[in-house]
Amino acid sequence: MTAAQNKGGGNESSGSEPLRDGFVLVIAFKPRIAGRGYWMRMLVRAAVSLFALTGSAFAYSDAQMTVMSHVGQAIAGTKICPKLKINQGAMALMLAAEDVKLDDPTVRAVIRSKVEETVRAWQGKSEDLACAAVLMLYGPSGRIAGLLRFRD
Repeated sequence: MTAAQNKGGGNESSGSEPLRDGFVLVIAFKPRIAGRGYWMRMLVRAAVSLFALTGSAFAYSDAQMTVMSHVGQAIAGTKICPKLKINQGAMALMLAAEDVKLDDPTVRAVIRSKVEETVRAWQGKSEDLACAAVLMLYGPSGRIAGLLRFRD
């Protein structure tokens, strides 16, 4: 090895190439040729990372998400139609049937967002129209019957 090559510092292995002015270019690693197995491992890693990062989004079944949505809309119904109130027994049965726990912060957040979304959608609309719509869904003979009832 010449003194000019030694001036550049770095690794003096057989992978170095001399440059002008006595500097040495060192290739620190050999690029890996990506084969089929490499790409498969990368795909699996990406998929695992995706599910690990978004795990809380997949923690609830569709039925549980539906219950949370109905509960949120029913609560919103009591806000847009003050003549109605929640039927506690029917709500408890619905929650228990799908094992939805109100003490779970994620469940509370989903319900709260559904309440806000529904109230926002009905802003500026007639109270009578809102009451009729809420009763058709959650009233005594509604689609999800008995979740709401009239105040005493």
